[in-house]
Amino acid sequence: MMKILRYVTALFVVISGVSFSLLNATDVDINYFIGSATLPVSFLVIISFALGAIMSLLLTTLWVLRKKLTIYQLKRRIVLLEKSHS
Repeated sequence: MMKILRYVTALFVVISGVSFSLLNATDVDINYFIGSATLPVSFLVIISFALGAIMSLLLTTLWVLRKKLTIYQLKRRIVLLEKSHS
């Protein structure tokens, strides 16, 4: 049952992506500091989404690492306090 649900979900995502690409095939001029490019709107939206996801992942990873460091330091402090009270 789960395999069927996964296949149906994957099929839905593929069909949605293809229809999105076909409906947004208009080219857009992109100007940046080094030069310029002409890209389809659908490709530009996908690239923007991917960059946002990558940036969110990096920021979340930094936050998690900082919290893990804090936990490690607090556990170490607990061990030192327990040794000093023994």
